[in-house]
Amino acid sequence: MFFLDRIIETDKNLNLKNLKTYSVRLVKEINYIKNICDENFGCNSYSLLLGGSLALCLRANNYQSFREKVNASDVDFFIIVDDKEKHINIGDTPFIKLKEAYNNVCESYDASCVQTDTLFFKYKFSIKIMFLSTFTKSLCLTPILINEFRYKSLSKVKEYDDFSGYKKLYIFPIVEHKLNLGYKLIWRCHIGHNNDFVLTDYHSVMLLGGFVYDGLKLSKQRLRFIRKCKTYIYSNIDKREITNNQRKLLRYFYIHEPTATKIIFG
Repeated sequence: MFFLDRIIETDKNLNLKNLKTYSVRLVKEINYIKNICDENFGCNSYSLLLGGSLALCLRANNYQSFREKVNASDVDFFIIVDDKEKHINIGDTPFIKLKEAYNNVCESYDASCVQTDTLFFKYKFSIKIMFLSTFTKSLCLTPILINEFRYKSLSKVKEYDDFSGYKKLYIFPIVEHKLNLGYKLIWRCHIGHNNDFVLTDYHSVMLLGGFVYDGLKLSKQRLRFIRKCKTYIYSNIDKREITNNQRKLLRYFYIHEPTATKIIFG
């Protein structure tokens, strides 16, 4: 079945109630972050998007696959906040960097990335904070640049990103600038590159991730984006390529999360 249809079908599995059947501690951790956001932003002013391996494993109802990667996988988490700048107060040591990350976004960045230790769980959280306007900008097929603040260098880990399309593999160099307290990373996102359909990092999260809390009511906006992607694919990609090259498009996930990916997409 077409992968975007399967994403829509499995969206219902990405919620805290389903996650609680596998891990009460992880839900406790997410609720802890949610309470911090409630206090600082207001419950209708932010949404929480879960991405990465955990999102895929929840879609597949295969949490065991995520547990087996305990030393290799973070919990990828997006906090999307409305564009009204707020003064926030976070005093708890494990999440004090969330305050710094939010202030970075307010200052001059589209997104800010921070890793936090957890209070109740054995995984690290890799959290990105972005304004609603950046999220909305990400839901497009045209080229965009996203300026992200990071505390750790990505270019020291890898020199380039390779993103899969239906037609070929695309290589994008890591563009990063050293700052006093961290790094400025420039993401070049173009899902409709060369009349192909290319799954960049940000678009992979928007498509394969899902909301575990949605105070901003972004689910409908994301669903419209999925439908727009479907229209684009069928307008620009040969039907034989859509059928034969779906595994090529989802290559990264078949390599890094093979069990869950096969359950979802076959």
